[in-house]
Amino acid sequence: MKNILILFLFIYFLFAQGNSTNIENMSMHEQPNINKTNDIKFTDGELKYLKEKKKISMCIDPNAMPYEMIKDGEHYGMVSDYFKNFQKHLSIPIEIVKTKDWVETLSFARAKKCDIISLALKTPNRLSYLNFTKPYIKSSMSLATKINHPFVTNLNQVKHFKIGVIKGYADYELLKNKYPDINLIKVNSLEEGLELVNQEKIYGFMSSLISMGHAIHKKYIDNLKITGNFQEDLGLSIAIRKDSPQLLTLFNKLIENIKEEEHQNILNNWLSVKFEKNFNTSFLIKIALFVLFGIILFTYWQFLLKKQNRILKESHEDSEKLINSTLEAIFVSVNGKIINVNDVGVKLFGFDKKEDVIGLEVFDLVHKNDRHLVLENLKINNGNPYEINTIKTDGTLFPVLIKGQNTTLFNKDVRISAIVDLSELKRKDNLIAQQSKMAAMGEMIGNIAHQWRQPLSVISVAASGVKFQKEMNILDDEHFLQSMEGIIKSSAYLSQTIDDFKNFISDNKKKNKFNLKIYVHKNLSILETMLKTNHIKLIIDIEDGIVLNNYENELTQVLINIITNSKDALIENQIGKKVIFIIAKSDQNSVLISIKDNAGGIEENIITKVFDPYFTTKHKSQGTGLGLYMTNRIIDESMNGNIEVKNTQYSYQDKICTGAEFIITFSY
Repeated sequence: MKNILILFLFIYFLFAQGNSTNIENMSMHEQPNINKTNDIKFTDGELKYLKEKKKISMCIDPNAMPYEMIKDGEHYGMVSDYFKNFQKHLSIPIEIVKTKDWVETLSFARAKKCDIISLALKTPNRLSYLNFTKPYIKSSMSLATKINHPFVTNLNQVKHFKIGVIKGYADYELLKNKYPDINLIKVNSLEEGLELVNQEKIYGFMSSLISMGHAIHKKYIDNLKITGNFQEDLGLSIAIRKDSPQLLTLFNKLIENIKEEEHQNILNNWLSVKFEKNFNTSFLIKIALFVLFGIILFTYWQFLLKKQNRILKESHEDSEKLINSTLEAIFVSVNGKIINVNDVGVKLFGFDKKEDVIGLEVFDLVHKNDRHLVLENLKINNGNPYEINTIKTDGTLFPVLIKGQNTTLFNKDVRISAIVDLSELKRKDNLIAQQSKMAAMGEMIGNIAHQWRQPLSVISVAASGVKFQKEMNILDDEHFLQSMEGIIKSSAYLSQTIDDFKNFISDNKKKNKFNLKIYVHKNLSILETMLKTNHIKLIIDIEDGIVLNNYENELTQVLINIITNSKDALIENQIGKKVIFIIAKSDQNSVLISIKDNAGGIEENIITKVFDPYFTTKHKSQGTGLGLYMTNRIIDESMNGNIEVKNTQYSYQDKICTGAEFIITFSY
């Protein structure tokens, strides 16, 4: 009803201006009759702050009637009346900092040249440097067009026409968020915008209903009209510097202290019309009929608008329930700015509430080294999942898996991103890697024990023989030198075995170029005794000249894992002539390494699972199921290769052999 009353007053006062002999101009010069209010109870801390503050500097919009302006060097308008009320309760003065226009007012506030802005609308952008009190003036955003244009119920009807907005006002940000495709033209002032509409250089102009009604009445009564009313109940507040939270508390108390009748008195003072004693009754009847028609039309329009708002609200609530029911963090963004997030996302990044996230840039949550990857994927609709590092509010880095898709929600082109925290998975993967490494080390230690027995026996026998012959006084130089040479060779062999083991357990993650044939013969020597003990023949057929640029230790672990599995299968299946082949070939594009045995192969119903973690065909006391899982991970993730397994048949020594074949491929 308040909106209808305001509209009635405007229409009445606009038509009345056409008969100036009957109705006077809108009153803009009288001071409000504000009832005296009770003193506000400030805390001791607030009173101390005011005493130390000494004065409050205030910037205003110097040309925004009937809200406010600078007239004869003084603050004038509706807002001025409110601040006269506020001043009565403050022990220090509120002083005006003059600016030439609204853009300069915002610039002064950002530069902290004034403590407060008298009247401003809260937007995400302004929240970065200002706090906002509770609203104390309510308004709505309206569209003004030429008088012959039709009424508009939805801005989508005119979004492709040129619509003017005042530069620096919140109107631009609000409209662009709600109607991304709308064609907005920035102008320097309300007067310039209305003049462009009057000259038909733009279709319409968006601004406050109160401001435009005042301006149209003064200059464009016969040419322009209010065509539509949008964004109802926009709350206008006092904007306060971020570093002055005490002022925010003080002015909120001052606003809460204003009584409803005081609000109404100020409104009536600046929007009222006065009648002369002698007025034309027939003209008033015509006005009343026209106003009645306007009220009916406006009421119907309000009904349609509320119905649409209810539908949108229900749709919004349904979407909120949907995104909050997922296990993943869900972020909704427009042009890289976050407009919505579910509860999981708020908690994942360490925020207290959703409002702390909305308005942030997507890149604010991404580590700087991964921002280029996010930028590339934002251009792709429904791309593949990818991994990046993100940042919590406390600065903690953590890995996530992210997948995004472009879509349209509430007439907006948005990006919906699903995010999964990989921290726990990474921790478990590292644990699995360590377990696999320890299992491989156990195999290595067992092999070293086998290999050390013979050289240790040689050393022991040589030393004992020399000692015995020396005691019997029969030791000659030739036997002494032969014994010492045997001890030296055996010691060197033991030392080389230690070096091989040390290289294997080293955490060196540096790529090296190495000859594959020389590498295999050298590094698999540590398995020689283990294979001989189990009567397994290792046949190596590697093409000369193959050079890899990769991680030697990682490849050693892979080959040991595969050969150890083949050894266990050969023993378990009681194969007579046990054999393992290592074959390597190359072409212009890749290197192919094949490791196969004659243990009978892997059962077809489980062959696809051999690379799964903790999957093993052995008794739980003999295997962990980590060897082949880590083999697959090392080849795929660390060495950028590919590994596959299949059962194969081949001929060896005129016999058909069946076994498992692991094929490793490295691309150049």
